[in-house]
Order: sequence, then C-alpha cells, then structure tokens
Amino acid sequence: MYERNNQELQTPEIKVEKKSVLGGKLIKILALCLATALIVAAVLPSAFPYEGATICANPSHDSKLENSGKQSKSKQIKDFGDIWEQFDGHPLEEVFKGKTDEDTYRSLGRLLDVYSLIKDDYYKDLSDKELLDIMLKGLCNEQDSQYTFYLSPEENERVNESNSGEYSGIGAIVQMKDNYFQISDLVDDSPAAQSGLRIGDQFLKVDEEDVTSFADVQQLAAAVRGPEGTKVVLTMFRPTDKKEYEFKIERKKITNANLRSELLQDSVGYIRIVQFNQGVAKNFISALNDLQKQGMEHLVIDLRNNPGGYVSEVTSILDYMLPKGLLATAKGRRDGEEFSEEWTANSAAKIPNSLDIYVLVNENSASASELLSGVMQYYERATIIGRTTWGKGVGSISFDLDDGSGVQITNFHYYLPNGVCIQDIGITPDIEVETPEEIQGLTISQIPEGEDVDLNRALSEMGVLDD
Repeated sequence: MYERNNQELQTPEIKVEKKSVLGGKLIKILALCLATALIVAAVLPSAFPYEGATICANPSHDSKLENSGKQSKSKQIKDFGDIWEQFDGHPLEEVFKGKTDEDTYRSLGRLLDVYSLIKDDYYKDLSDKELLDIMLKGLCNEQDSQYTFYLSPEENERVNESNSGEYSGIGAIVQMKDNYFQISDLVDDSPAAQSGLRIGDQFLKVDEEDVTSFADVQQLAAAVRGPEGTKVVLTMFRPTDKKEYEFKIERKKITNANLRSELLQDSVGYIRIVQFNQGVAKNFISALNDLQKQGMEHLVIDLRNNPGGYVSEVTSILDYMLPKGLLATAKGRRDGEEFSEEWTANSAAKIPNSLDIYVLVNENSASASELLSGVMQYYERATIIGRTTWGKGVGSISFDLDDGSGVQITNFHYYLPNGVCIQDIGITPDIEVETPEEIQGLTISQIPEGEDVDLNRALSEMGVLDD
C-alpha cells in the first residue's frame, strides 16, 4: 500500500513530492521483458557511450578483446516447460509465475539466458541481489523519458535534503539539455557563484569521474554534494568560450529561498519565484498583498531560471490571480488506468483587473513556470517577455521505497486551456528579447544594475523606465 501525494512539474534536478511504497510491489514490475536488454546496458555501461560527451573514447575501436569463438550457454527452448525447468528454484520464479502468453514466455527465456551469462561469465562475481538491483535501475533509467529514473538510498537522501531547502553542496542548479549536464542557475552567494561558474557551463568531470558514468542529473548531483568543508573538483566546458575550465570548490551549507520581492519604484512591484517548492504560493500571496499596500500599480513576476515544482503551488497562485475557469488538463496513467483531470481556478480573482502584470521568462524557465506563464498568456492577463522557455509539458510522481531508495516516474502530460501541450515546444513570449553577450551566463542577481534587458523592457512597456 502507498499514499499518493501531490504531482510535480519540474526539470529533473529537483524532486519535491514523495510516495511510500512496499518494496515487494516494485520488484514485481521486473517481470517486464524489457529487463533483458537493460541488464546488459546497466552492467556493461562502456558499451553504451554517452552521446552528449565532448570527450569520449569509442569502445568499438580501441582495446577490443573477445573470444574468437562464441560460447552458447542457453539450451534449445522447445516448449514452455523447458523454460520453467530453468526457473525452478530461481529467485525470479515467483516474479514470472502466471505469465502464459507465448511472447512473454520467449522473452522470459531470453532474460534468463542473459541473466545466467552475466551471472557466470561477467568478470565480476555479482550476487543475485546485485543483478536484481541493476535490473531495477535499468528498468527506470532506460525509459524514453529523461524524467523517469531510479535513485539509490544515498542519492535519494541527498535529494530530500535539497528539497528541504537546506543541504551541503556548492549551490548549482543542474539540468539535462541536449544530452549535456549544464548549469541552469546558481544560488546567490553560494560557493558555485563565488567560484566563477556560470549559467550554461557544461560538466565534463566530477573529481576524476567522467560524467558519462552518470545515468541522470540526480546521480551527478549526488556526486557533487558532500559533507560541509570538503572540496570537489569540477572540469567544465564553457560553450561561449569553447574552452575547458577546472574549479576546486569547497562545499558549504546551502539554504534556498523560494521567493524574493521588492518595490522597484513607487508603483512597480517585483516578485522573483526561484522555484515552486512547498510554501511558495503562501509566500507569493503575502508578498503580493504587501506590495499592494505600498501602492503597487504594475507587477513583474520573474520566472527566469525557475525549473518548476509542485502542481498545487502554481495552481494556487493562478487561482489567486485569475477568475474562475480552466487552468490546464492533465492526461496520463494512474494505477494501470488512463486518467484525465482538470485543474481549475475556483473563485473570483483576488487582485484588481487594473493591475498591470509582466512575466519574465527565459530558456531555463521550465515546467511549472511554463504552466503559469502559459495560462496567464492564454487569458491575456499578463505580457510575457524574454525568450522561448524550456518545453517541459509532462509531470511526474515519485515513490520512496522501503530501503530508502526512490523512483521518479513520468506520469502525465498537461495541456493549456487551448488544448496545447508545450512538451519540446515551450512558451513563446509576447515580446522576445535577446540577451547581450556580456551578461550571458550570469545569474539574475549578478546582472549589473540597469543592464537587465528583460526587466528594462517590462519597465519600458509600463512607461516608467528611468532614462
């Protein structure tokens, strides 16, 4: 049994919601015949080079040693009884019991062949538990969605720490973009920001470990984080310079603030939502009310570099700002069945129609950020300024397993009120603004005063930009 919690809309580097599940239920999933290829892919990673790596030896060319004659350990499968003879007393026997169709039987036969070959002939002596763990990782990590992955207990613990708002690390937000691990934002005043790392920098190595060994962002993040006071050496590639750089950074305690707000001028309120984690809707509404009391007539909502977060947080913010109506529709699978549900604003808007709203976005605005900007754009309640967003129109659910490990699974696509899913498309701004080369790679807080072209364009549209 397990308890279903909130859904999440975010890029893979931040995992916010959890479910608790009995380990036995997940083990049964291993009956899928996909595990045949996944064992090989997971146990022999050198045979599957990382496509996005800038420096990668092609294992098909160098140091190839193999037996001149192929060895066959599988017996001729004549009927289903032959397969069950091989399963007698095997740890997988109970998992596959009851599978009766021909295709499934034959796939299970191939699975057992591969399992036995790895068990007997792989250069390392792996236990049945280790092989089952490898199958579990492969079943998650080899799906066609990068947002479905497995986390070891250690990785899951570190992710939970970061989601709590405090963890030990360097303060860099990492996303997978075009098969590269790249920095999408830096926590203000963090070791990463102080070291000279920049948004857009791509990871090549963590200490001496090549990033091709990491299956997903969570594994890379787990390697970068560590005890406070220890150091990590990062080898990075900076596309703007076309050069490699090495950074030696001391890990420190990182505290994330999910929102910042201020009155920029007498009538202009500014709210930056860093991410849609737990409690941000409450903080947003509080900041909005405070700014209104100070005489705000124009509002800038800054979603640049925001990777996403809870569905419930972003819909609560939209519910507060918009009149009653449809926000989005989610379509996916739940408990083996297809589902469709509507997210709606359930009451009248709590802000005056006269409030002029501008939303700032960029290429790192993802998921929940795209939901907010897309809905506000559809209802013509805000002007969107910046660059086309990330393009993540799917949401995920997460499970905590009984050994402390975790699984995140892509669960649904969401559709804006016009029926459009922005997966791999993104939100196109109403006003597109190019980023000058001299401020590319800087965090929002690092942009020199007066040189924020997105904010300046919003102020210009309001008619309040100071000369």
